[in-house]
Amino acid sequence: MRAPAKINLFLRVVGKRRDGYHELGSLMCPVALYDTLTFAFGGAGGIRIGCEHPDVPEDSSNLAALAAGLFF
Repeated sequence: MRAPAKINLFLRVVGKRRDGYHELGSLMCPVALYDTLTFAFGGAGGIRIGCEHPDVPEDSSNLAALAAGLFF
């Protein structure tokens, strides 16, 4: 699956929620770059991340791993 990249043309904090998070206003524009994601379901290995770039963490600090964990 392709995960398209985007750029924020602007990003503003427009308020603060009661839970401490901020409300944001943003305008995003897609660009012609993307990551390719591969999913495999049904294995006994849990959530695993693999990436060729040395700066991308492959542990539970990876935001994709965190999102998958919350989803499942």
